[in-house]
Amino acid sequence: MKLRSERILLRVGSVLLMLAAAVCAIYFTWRAQMTSIVQSLSPMQYLFSDDELEHRLSAFEAADNVYAAVAGADKKYDVGSDFLDFLFADEKINASGTLSDSIRSYIVSNGYDDEMWGRLTGLSFSVLYDIYTGAANDGSVHVLGDIYGQKTTTLAFGGDVNLSYDWYNMARYREIGVDSCFDPALLEVTSDADIMFVNNEFSISTRGVPLDGKKYTFRADPADLDIYDALGVDVVSVANNHVYDYGPDAFSDTLMHLDEHGTLHVGAGMNADEASRTLYIISGGLKIAFCSASCAEVNRFTPVAEAEKAGVFGMYDPEDFLAAVADAKSHADIVIAYVHFGVEGSTDIDDGQSALAHRIVDAGADIVIGAHPHVLQPIEYYNGAPIVYSLGNFWFNTTETDTALLTVSVSVGMSPILRYYPCRAVVGALSLADDENAARIISDINDGSIHAAVGDDRRVREVLK
Repeated sequence: MKLRSERILLRVGSVLLMLAAAVCAIYFTWRAQMTSIVQSLSPMQYLFSDDELEHRLSAFEAADNVYAAVAGADKKYDVGSDFLDFLFADEKINASGTLSDSIRSYIVSNGYDDEMWGRLTGLSFSVLYDIYTGAANDGSVHVLGDIYGQKTTTLAFGGDVNLSYDWYNMARYREIGVDSCFDPALLEVTSDADIMFVNNEFSISTRGVPLDGKKYTFRADPADLDIYDALGVDVVSVANNHVYDYGPDAFSDTLMHLDEHGTLHVGAGMNADEASRTLYIISGGLKIAFCSASCAEVNRFTPVAEAEKAGVFGMYDPEDFLAAVADAKSHADIVIAYVHFGVEGSTDIDDGQSALAHRIVDAGADIVIGAHPHVLQPIEYYNGAPIVYSLGNFWFNTTETDTALLTVSVSVGMSPILRYYPCRAVVGALSLADDENAARIISDINDGSIHAAVGDDRRVREVLK
């Protein structure tokens, strides 16, 4: 019995050794094939180091389980299997039913990066995450059009607008009418934009009295917000030195009337939490953040919002605003800071203005746009981000004034494209500048700009010198 048992054990051992040898052969054959596949992913395979080959092979092995590959990656949002199950089950996101295979192929070819989501679905990671969490439906994020729509989104930005009862441009408006005040060619640009944004430099109310000691105070009739409809205005900044001109009642009315009119606003509120709140808009597959604040007054008449005090989002001490920009960067694809700063009447960039703009970019802003000087100022590219220091008075007075309209076109996987439209305001009428004036305005802007230039095609480009 003992001998027979030993023979049986020997036979079993031989079989096991043969199986082990076969498994090893299959494994090393498979590994060699996978290495060949990974190497074939690049036409420059001879440049791969051993570490790179091992990394790509590991990516392939991990991608065999898409859940594990995504869960183990360094990502903007902490998502796991529930997130992937949600995406795979959504027929609009996973219309072809092949999203899992596409993710696997992407990770094999490129490794994981957050750009993967936009390239494979047409929706950025931030947008997908907001759909998943429900934020896209709870009112905290504004959705423009079809959230699943994949298109280029165009944003248009103007400078200061004043609709005050007795101000010069409004007197002219009542005399000649809205159709004569705005050039059809200009309105075509503003109306075609998906989002039109200006600086709302006045209170909107029939209540209140002018702030004591303040030289210029502006208050508009709520009915005149229809002018915003003519201009195609969708969003306004209320972080400026005139939104509180007629005191607390008129200030609260301003926010109320903008809400009732359907005009989104950012940069002021009934307390610090409201005033500092970032405005998020989803459009064309992207989540765009708008942050707005003011540090425009030497003699401060306009209150900065506090815990239980209404006012604007101030950046006299910029730390809170910089933190808001950084937070917006962690939740959005593009962060636009629209700020009220600089020296009134100066076409030059102030040193403090420049230093603050740089800090805003360093905090996470992709584009900085300025208002308050009431005149045009140059453009700068800093660390790859455009800073348009002042767009001047967009529609504010009846003197002959140079102004400009800026458009920013964005889409998933594309760097923003900026275009600068020189404009003229003459006797209360706003129009695109004719060729001669446009060339002059662009030349003046380019003369003072830093690492930036506006071309004959109106494109704003970074110039590296």
